[in-house]
Amino acid sequence: MKVLIFLLLTSSIWTSGYSQYIQKENDKIPEVYGKDFSCGIAGLTPQLRNKLYDLIYQDKVEVINEWLNSKSIVRQAYAVEGLIYLHNERKINLTENQLTRINKLKKSNKKITFCSGCSYGTQKLKIVLAEFEIK
Repeated sequence: MKVLIFLLLTSSIWTSGYSQYIQKENDKIPEVYGKDFSCGIAGLTPQLRNKLYDLIYQDKVEVINEWLNSKSIVRQAYAVEGLIYLHNERKINLTENQLTRINKLKKSNKKITFCSGCSYGTQKLKIVLAEFEIK
């Protein structure tokens, strides 16, 4: 029981500390890209990934498109993933501007903060987005 309480407290403190480190001044959602469903000791799905799933479910292409042109590279990465998914699975047509932006981001050497399980780090955007292909 003591171990469980310690882990929960440690996870909460570490997660909140990390969130403060990466969050934007006016944005309460941590800016981290995660492909899998567990980040940090608590094993939480990144909040922006959950938001992306909501946007996809609701077919909110206009909001995903705003992310594509966001100043946040993490939102841009999620937007590329979301738009490619909507194109491949739901057969939405991508505009020429969207395709140009997606292709530019897929070649980008900019670094993105990502999580994979308990590990956080940075990686080139082109490596993170390599698996997402337009069919």
